[in-house]
Amino acid sequence: KLFVKGVLAELRLSDPVIRFLAGLIFFLVLLFGVEAATRVLQIEIATRWMDRIIQYIPTLLAGVAIVIVGILASRIVRDVTTAALSGTGSLQAAQMGRFAQIVALTIAVVIGLDQIEIDVQLPISLIIVIVAAGLGGLSLAFGLGARDYAANLIAAHQVARQFQPGETVTVDDTRGVIAEVTSTMVVVGTPTGRATI
Repeated sequence: KLFVKGVLAELRLSDPVIRFLAGLIFFLVLLFGVEAATRVLQIEIATRWMDRIIQYIPTLLAGVAIVIVGILASRIVRDVTTAALSGTGSLQAAQMGRFAQIVALTIAVVIGLDQIEIDVQLPISLIIVIVAAGLGGLSLAFGLGARDYAANLIAAHQVARQFQPGETVTVDDTRGVIAEVTSTMVVVGTPTGRATI
């Protein structure tokens, strides 16, 4: 009660934070009390077990602190990314901000788990495989979708090198005068109007 309504309340922390800290202090006092009791009663197995738990507490607290700092940092990353992309007029600023937050949070959780000595090789490998598969799928979709665009880009570049506007050309059934060469097409003036090749 002293901690919930006294000392910790003076720091102006929220109720859930105060309850968590009070519960943590209670747990630590209880843990040290049990450890002292096992030493007094000379229960060797329990004493060694309690010593290991007590030696592990700083590592556990460091891992939890890393995750908590990671949560706060990921929120900052989200806000900065969203603000930066909103300034450029991007329509997906909020989504990119959330994506940046997820990446930062994932990194913090992996580092925190590694700190508390939990093997993270399998989750890291899974994440790498999922990201690689996603990027491979995106590159395949982009390659297949941009195939015609790339062919037109190369063809228009070659036409611009060999022909000038005003020259007469015939392509398949289309015959006319080159009016304009853009980066991806050739505009030809025909007797029936303009055609793009």
